[in-house]
Amino acid sequence: MISTRACFHPFDNMRIALPTTDGQGMDGQVFAHFGGASHYVFVEVMDGEIQAHQVVKAPWTEHTHGQVPKFIQSLGTDVVIARGIGSRAVDVFGSMGIKVITGAGGRLEDVVNAYLTGTLQTDDSWMDEPGHSCGCGGQH
Repeated sequence: MISTRACFHPFDNMRIALPTTDGQGMDGQVFAHFGGASHYVFVEVMDGEIQAHQVVKAPWTEHTHGQVPKFIQSLGTDVVIARGIGSRAVDVFGSMGIKVITGAGGRLEDVVNAYLTGTLQTDDSWMDEPGHSCGCGGQH
């Protein structure tokens, strides 16, 4: 199912985290599974506009459950935008007050701008993709 996700109020300040597999920054692509990303891009938004971004290499080669949300929270994140993410991670992020958007794909800068303008198209078919093995049975 394709849907459009609305963002915070356009004048909000926030920090958005997105998974990627390279250090290309905003030109990189959203990685398919949040916890398996080798890099994360953190985007600073002020008054509804992208101000800066930071590429951070994941400090692990294989993560344990709960490790990724704690790491993302430690960097001051308000919103996570990903294609796929495990249901336990979604629950942990929710308990931390971090909003999670799933089903996003494409170039990071395009995804963030679409989110900020309320035009981000998401696709929940990622739950049926090969390699989605979070054990959720498609229950996200």
